[in-house]
Amino acid sequence: MTVTVLTPTATPTPVPIPVQRVLAGAFRVEHAYPKISYSRMIALAFADDVSGTAFLVLQPGQIMSFDASDENGEATELLDIRDRVKDRGNEEGLLGLALGPDFQRTGYLFVYYNASDPNRGVLSRFTVEPDGLSADPDSELVVLEVDQPYQNHNGGQVLFGPDGYLYLGLGDAGSRGDPRGNGQDPATHLGTILRFDVASLDSTGSYTIPGDNPFIELSNARGEI
Repeated sequence: MTVTVLTPTATPTPVPIPVQRVLAGAFRVEHAYPKISYSRMIALAFADDVSGTAFLVLQPGQIMSFDASDENGEATELLDIRDRVKDRGNEEGLLGLALGPDFQRTGYLFVYYNASDPNRGVLSRFTVEPDGLSADPDSELVVLEVDQPYQNHNGGQVLFGPDGYLYLGLGDAGSRGDPRGNGQDPATHLGTILRFDVASLDSTGSYTIPGDNPFIELSNARGEI
């Protein structure tokens, strides 16, 4: 009879990997525009033109503009919609800005903000005046309104993709732990990245549905976006 003895394989001793430590003072923070400083700054967008205009979003409901090529320049107010923006919650307010793809010709800018009575998120388009110095609050064209039952988890990032479509990222609308299950519910816009074709918005803010939307034929999903 042959007896076979199995010897456990020894666990190799881990070889320590040296960690490269960043030396103190190797990096520093510079104030790029020393004369431009506000509380609750949310987003920054740049016009794609030779003027180098930058647009700074303030959470209470203002958009400031300044010459990005002038390090010592100051910002001026482009748009003030504080009268319609709800920012009582720490995560509420004017939360996103995107310049239209043909911004130099149209002056269109798209924003997302919280509003009250009822509590909701609003995606809107505003038009900058031809002089480029201001945007008329009365030029607002509402594209989408979404119920926001709580003050947190709003999301609100607004961007244009290389496909020319407008993208809006929304949170689950709160509260702690997403009690309404919005993040996993395809029947709500909440907890979702929405995509819009806004190239031909009409006077009512109606948009076109991208034809390749993967949810467009699902009966239990908000497939219209």
